[in-house]
Amino acid sequence: CGRLYSARGPAGFDYMGSTYDFTTKLLVAVDTSGSISSENLNEFFSAINRLFKYGIKEIEMIYFDCALHGEPQKFSKAQKEYKVTGRGGTSFQSVFDFINKRRYYDGVIIFTDGYAPEPVSQTNRSRVAWVCNTKQEWEEHHGWMQKTGRTCYLEK
Repeated sequence: CGRLYSARGPAGFDYMGSTYDFTTKLLVAVDTSGSISSENLNEFFSAINRLFKYGIKEIEMIYFDCALHGEPQKFSKAQKEYKVTGRGGTSFQSVFDFINKRRYYDGVIIFTDGYAPEPVSQTNRSRVAWVCNTKQEWEEHHGWMQKTGRTCYLEK
């Protein structure tokens, strides 16, 4: 005669195992150059706030124009106000240099109007999503942006 064994573990669960909370390390890089209006920034921040409704637990946000401004700020809930710094020219290279030094980001969202030279060194680890202000800006720049990731624009 063989023995019968129960599938119940010591805590009364049918199957013992491990659970993992999957998290996404997401960086949002916001173009704060002079060509981006306050209205455009408000629309983008509204879209970012909606990420928290879709299960994103935390994002890191950094501002840039021709250079990065400060260290990334962590947010774990929607914000009523964002303090923006910059308002000069635009260079995407500083964002890509930052990403390449910190290879732990799963994805990067870059909000921009696209009016800057194509970055020379690009990331090969983090997935990049370019978000343009308007359909017109997207049509002008998405060709080279698609080399580094996906592209879209804000529908007004």
